[in-house]
Amino acid sequence: MKRTKPNYNLAQKMARDVLIQHRVTELPVKVSSIIDSISDIKLLTYNQMKKITNLTEKEISDTNGSRDGVIRYLSNRKKYVIAYNENVVSKKKINWTLAHELGHYMLEHLHQTNCSLSNGKSLSETESYIVESEANAFTRELLAPPPVLRALNVFDEKAISNLCDLTPSASKQVKKFLTKGKKEFNIHYSEDHPIRIQFSDFIEKMNGLGQNNTEGIPITVKKCPNCNNNVEKPDFKYCIYCGTYLINKCTGFNISDDDYNKLTIKWHEHDGGCGEILDYNARFCPMCGSTSTFYDNGLLKK
Repeated sequence: MKRTKPNYNLAQKMARDVLIQHRVTELPVKVSSIIDSISDIKLLTYNQMKKITNLTEKEISDTNGSRDGVIRYLSNRKKYVIAYNENVVSKKKINWTLAHELGHYMLEHLHQTNCSLSNGKSLSETESYIVESEANAFTRELLAPPPVLRALNVFDEKAISNLCDLTPSASKQVKKFLTKGKKEFNIHYSEDHPIRIQFSDFIEKMNGLGQNNTEGIPITVKKCPNCNNNVEKPDFKYCIYCGTYLINKCTGFNISDDDYNKLTIKWHEHDGGCGEILDYNARFCPMCGSTSTFYDNGLLKK
């Protein structure tokens, strides 16, 4: 590798290209689906990787200096492999890890550094800094595309975490990047920006669901999340057109609980949850882990 510093513009452009080429139109981005559609990448867990390479989990991790995930080229199979540690507690962290390793692939880092499982080559300190910085920039742009967040006026860490399905630490990075771009560099994204156009339906849907306060929690619901008709009055609890409950809150149910019992509940009378009012796209309560009313009503994808 002849470069001496990261090419952040290239990394960000590559992430936008991936969003466009794979027709991603809403958040959160499902990175595993993108990887599965790329023919020369095989997605494996660490346990699956151990069987293929005859390496221990520690040996797999040590080749990349990370216990979360690795990407390597298996020359005997002529295939790239992205392996991730399935025992990581946070699913949000796994999604970030997959995006990070995909960034290494898209930016051809393995080719540039001649690094693979077969030769065991280690990176120099400068090489490691460059490829990791670029992969992080790629990941941030892929999972939290600034044109979409700016169009939704989302700058709060909690709102970013809920919308993009990111860990608190990742959301903090995204917030810092967005704030710096707006205040220090006066970066703006026009309505004609390709990413904004591609996410236009999602942006319209999210803006229609409600105006957010600083914590990312809807104050009012403007459109029914089911039939998309306007909500006539802000204090309506049910849609007058389709009968959908309009408040996303903690249910107190587990995902495995009987759906029949949920269907018989009048949500405005239900007090089985912890009382937490949730963001419009929250599937689970962050305080107790229960399902949300929007999730149990089938308004949010599983």
